[in-house]
Amino acid sequence: AWTSVSTDGTAVWQASLTGGNSHTISLPSTTNTVTINTGNAEATEITVGGKKLKLAAPLNGGSAQVRVITLQFGKSGSSATTNSSSTSSSSTTGTTTGT
Repeated sequence: AWTSVSTDGTAVWQASLTGGNSHTISLPSTTNTVTINTGNAEATEITVGGKKLKLAAPLNGGSAQVRVITLQFGKSGSSATTNSSSTSSSSTTGTTTGT
């Protein structure tokens, strides 16, 4: 799955990952916003602080395949993980796994 990650408006990573592969991004404690764009949302898993996020269904008939996910954090900071695969992995820092 093609995925890109931006923190506070600055692109920090983008790539296509195949099934079973992952990428980890550690977020500084000063991070306020993380934006994740994914081209295979149905097979993408996002984990923050070790907990898998449940993505809501797209609004108004929007694409379930291509998604833009924005995470906003308080002052304590956090980390994000995205995984895209039938077998996914996760970590406490940001990770992407592709199909």
